[in-house]
Amino acid sequence: MQRSIAAIERSQGREAIEVIVVDNASTDGSARIEDEYPNITVLRLPRNFGLTRARNIGIRTARAPFLFFLDPAVEVLPDTLSELGRILDADSEVVAAVPLILDSAGQVLTRSYPLPSPEDLYRIWQSGQWPAPLPISTEEPAPLQWTPVDAMLIRASFLRGMNYLDERYAQHWSDLDLCRNIVRSGKKLLLIPRVRAIKREQEPYEPNPEARALLSADLALGAAAYVSKYFGFTAGLRFRIRAVLASLGSLMKSMLRARDVGYRFHVFMSILSGQRIDGSQQAL
Repeated sequence: MQRSIAAIERSQGREAIEVIVVDNASTDGSARIEDEYPNITVLRLPRNFGLTRARNIGIRTARAPFLFFLDPAVEVLPDTLSELGRILDADSEVVAAVPLILDSAGQVLTRSYPLPSPEDLYRIWQSGQWPAPLPISTEEPAPLQWTPVDAMLIRASFLRGMNYLDERYAQHWSDLDLCRNIVRSGKKLLLIPRVRAIKREQEPYEPNPEARALLSADLALGAAAYVSKYFGFTAGLRFRIRAVLASLGSLMKSMLRARDVGYRFHVFMSILSGQRIDGSQQAL
């Protein structure tokens, strides 16, 4: 996170940028980051309430007309924010704009996906298999349907108009819901390839089995909420029942093999009980 904030500090027009860090009960020392960067605002949450609620807290705190969502692993270039701001200033039809994100070796990491079907979401949860990405231009601005929100400048008025991010998604899928809302509105979400940002490789993090189970259950339950919202209540219920049965089947197999039983049990119970990441868990 320090490198990400240091990059913002080098941004053009830094004096006009309000930097808000929402600390979702982290344990890595980032809660004291304002000691190093006194011109930022740190909002410390007592527990991990999930990414969506944390972002909403930051959105409601911010005063600017444009808001920039930034993953802690992403470092902007000095002109990233100013150039994206010019795009939104110049065209009222553009609701949000994203830079082209590269890794440290210069390889393109930005991905554009079609809006997913329920089956697409089920495969993502069950096997980690994402839909085939759409081709993207690395030269000309192009509209996107759905892209992971690692770095996005968006109009605050649009977020207020959709009553902020939907907190039925706790940790997962609010970025998908946001992108779908932009597409539904008839406005534009643009990739601006000439504007760049770098995503650094992070230290590997291996959560304990209970935390992994909570994250897996949250992924499934958030997907069920999305399916219910856009494909109908019955489709969402079918998705959730399917996830419960799949997690029960995985639990039975793990018991026969005497392997990962605790993890599989927690996944099953969390999906069955509807336990999203909401700040009540001790494992996160």
